[in-house]
Amino acid sequence: MKMQKILVVDDQEENLELLGHQLRAAGWQVSLAKNGKEALEKVEIYRPDVIVLDMMMPEMDGFQMARCVKENPDYQNIRVVAATSLCSPGDRDRCLAAGCDDYVTKPFTLQELQRHLTHLTDTVAANAV
Repeated sequence: MKMQKILVVDDQEENLELLGHQLRAAGWQVSLAKNGKEALEKVEIYRPDVIVLDMMMPEMDGFQMARCVKENPDYQNIRVVAATSLCSPGDRDRCLAAGCDDYVTKPFTLQELQRHLTHLTDTVAANAV
């Protein structure tokens, strides 16, 4: 099986670097972006299998970014995980309604995120058969 590509999007530099390092160590091919606008540019070039997306960012937030990905026929199959500190009632539904395929609240462990990523990539693989 090929190494899966993941795009991590977060406006907090320390979160971005730490998560990028951890995911590389876990076997992912990782690209990083600091906001939704930069992330969309990377999606076009990098074509990730999965996007781990902070929802609250400057320039273009995660809600707008997720909509842009899911509305584009070339990118609709990219799985999007909302990785956010938004945890009020209804926030999960808002993230899913924007186009996210899954939702995990910060702070989370690498193991917790890996479970979400494995579920999404296994679902995609099962649907491709």
